[in-house]
Amino acid sequence: MKNGRTTRSKKKMTVSLAVIAGFVPLGSGIYDYAKAGNYKGMAAYVVNGITGYSSGDQKFHVNGLTTGLLPIMAGIGVHKLASWLGINKALAASGLPFLRI
Repeated sequence: MKNGRTTRSKKKMTVSLAVIAGFVPLGSGIYDYAKAGNYKGMAAYVVNGITGYSSGDQKFHVNGLTTGLLPIMAGIGVHKLASWLGINKALAASGLPFLRI
C-alpha cells in the first residue's frame, strides 16, 4: 500500500481448461475428416455438430449436437461452477500462470 492507495494488477489472459475440453470431440472429428481429405464431409460434420442440422437428409438431429454444442456448453457450465465455488480464484492464488478450470 503506497500513500493509502491499493495497487491492482492488470487482468491477464486465462485459458479455461473445461471450455477447451468441450471442443475436443468436435476437433477430433474435424481432424479425422481433414486427414482423409474429405473437406465437404468435414463442413457438414461441423454444421451438424454445432447446429444439429444434417444437410444429407435436411433434418434436425439431436444426436448430432453430442459432438459439438453439448460438450462446449457443458465445459462453459463447469467453468462457471468452478468460478462460483472459488476454485479458479484458488488456482490464481496458488501461482499458476494462466490456467483455470
